Amino acid sequence: MINLANGVSFFGDKPVEKSDTTCLGIMAKRPNWYPKASMVSIAETILGHMPYTERVAYGGSMGGYAVLKYSRLLGITTGIALCPQWSIDPDECGGIDPGWGRHFSTAMAGMGVRPEDSSGDAFVFADHRNARDAFHVRQIAAVTPHARIFNVPMVGHNVTPVFAGTSKLTRLIDACRNRSDPVVHSLIREFRRNHRVRVQTLLDRVEARRLSKRPEERIEDATPSIENRSTPILSNIDAGQPPVQGATMKISWPERQPVQRFCCITMVKDEELFIEQWANHYIRELPGCGLMIVDHGSKVPVVETIARLGLSGRVSVIAMPGFPFDDQTKSAILSSLAGVALCGYETVITSDVDEILIPMPSTAATPLADLLDGETATFVAPTGVEFIHNADLEEDFDFSRPLLQQRRFVRFHSAYSKPAIWRSNSAVFGSGQHHLSEPYEFTSKIALAHLKYVDVKASRDRQAHRNDFQYSSRQLARGGVPSWATTDPDKWSRTLFGNATRVTDQVNSAKVFSDFYSEMNNRKNKDGVVLTAHTSHHLRSRTEIVVFSGF
Repeated sequence: MINLANGVSFFGDKPVEKSDTTCLGIMAKRPNWYPKASMVSIAETILGHMPYTERVAYGGSMGGYAVLKYSRLLGITTGIALCPQWSIDPDECGGIDPGWGRHFSTAMAGMGVRPEDSSGDAFVFADHRNARDAFHVRQIAAVTPHARIFNVPMVGHNVTPVFAGTSKLTRLIDACRNRSDPVVHSLIREFRRNHRVRVQTLLDRVEARRLSKRPEERIEDATPSIENRSTPILSNIDAGQPPVQGATMKISWPERQPVQRFCCITMVKDEELFIEQWANHYIRELPGCGLMIVDHGSKVPVVETIARLGLSGRVSVIAMPGFPFDDQTKSAILSSLAGVALCGYETVITSDVDEILIPMPSTAATPLADLLDGETATFVAPTGVEFIHNADLEEDFDFSRPLLQQRRFVRFHSAYSKPAIWRSNSAVFGSGQHHLSEPYEFTSKIALAHLKYVDVKASRDRQAHRNDFQYSSRQLARGGVPSWATTDPDKWSRTLFGNATRVTDQVNSAKVFSDFYSEMNNRKNKDGVVLTAHTSHHLRSRTEIVVFSGF
C-alpha cells in the first residue's frame, strides 16, 4: 500500500533486476486489496505468456494478502507473504477490528482468504506480538493448508523492511524455494538482529516505560482484571486447613513490555535428578532463557543442587517451606509465577520438572526456539509423549545427557498434552496444570516429553520416596491422592515397562500418532458434544508403545 502503481516501477523491482530474475509486477492503483475481477482479468491476460512451471509470489501487507488470495489463480508454487491480512471486512472478523477500515468498501465484502484459494506452499511472516497481525496470521493458518508460519519479533507491522535489499531478498526467496525452514529461521535472526526497525521498537518501549504513569496508576488504567472464579485462592495452607471457598484469583496486570524471549518455570520437592535434566535441557535448547524453580521444602535444598551442578548464576530459586502437598495450591503458585515472568519475557513455559519441550520427529531439524516462535496461539498445548525405558535394549538413563540420545520408545497420552506454553498473563491453571481458564490450541510440532518412566530403577526409587508425602486436608477430602503415592514401588508400572520390551519396529508409529492427534482435536464429552479448546477434556487416552520416529 506504500507503493502504488505509477506505470514505471513495482514493489521489489530493483532486487530482482540485479539478480537477473524474470519477474512480473502487479501493482494496485489504490488501497483496494486487489479486487477479484481485476485479478481474474490480469490472469487471463498473462498466463498464456508465462511458460514457467515454478512461480514465486512475493508481497507485503496488502500485497501479502494478494499472494495468498490469488495463489491458485496464478499457479503459484511458492508464496511469500509479509505481514499479510486475511480480510479487512469487519463482518468476517467476528467483532475483532481487522484494521484498515477506512479503505474498506462494500465491494470488498467476503474478501477473506479461503482454502480453495490456496496453491503451493505459503511462507507467512509476521510479528506475533503485534495483536492485529497475529489475528490475521491465525486466520490464515486455519484456512491455508500448506502455510508455514514464521515469527519476526519486535518489528510490529514493519516486517517488509527487515527483508529489503537484493542480498536479503534473494537469500530469503532461495530458502523458501528450497523449503528449508531452518535456513529461513536463521535468516530472520540475522536480518532483524540489528535492523533499525527492531532497534527503534526497543527504544520506543524503553521511552514509553520512562514516560509512563506511576505503577499504581498504570495498574488501574491498564488491562481488565483477570478473574477465574473456578479457581480459589488457597489460603491457610500453613495450618493445613481447607482454603476459603469461593475466593477469587484476581490480578490486574499493566500492559506487557517483554525484553527477553523465553522463561521456563517448575516447582519441585526432592527432585535432584530431574532438575539436572530439566535445567541443562533448556540451557542447551533455549540459549539465554530464564530458569525459575520453586523449591517446595526439598530435603536437599534446590540451591545446593544447583550449586553442585555449577548453575548457581543461571537458575533462580524461590525457597518455600514444606507445607502439605495440594494440587490446586501448586497450580495457583505456578499460574502466579508465570504471570510475573510474562511481564519481562515474551513466552513462558511452565511444567513439572519431569516434563520438557522437544521437537516432534517431523520438526527435529528446526530449533526449539524457532518452533515456539512459529506457534501463533496465545496459549499452546504440546503433544503429550511419555518416554518409557526398554530395559532390554536401553542402558540406565544418564540424567546429565540429552533425552533423545538415550530413549526412543514412547506412547502418546492425552493427560500430558498440557497447555504449558503461555504468551499472556490472563490465564490460570486448573488442577495439575492439565487445563486452563483460557482457550488454547494443540500443536503437532512440539512434544511435551514426560519422563516419569524414563528409567525403571529411578522411577521405582522415586515412587518409594513419594509414598512418604504429606497431603493437605483439602487434597485428602477430595480423594485426590495421586496414584503414584499408593503403589507398591517394587511393582511400579511392571506391565508398562514389560510392554516396552516387546516393541520391535516402528511400522505403525505414524498411524498411532495420527489417530491420537485427531482424537485430541475432536474430543467430545460423554454426550458426544465436541468440547471447546479451553474445557478440561478429562480424556485418558493412551496409545500403544511405539518408536519416536516416522511422524
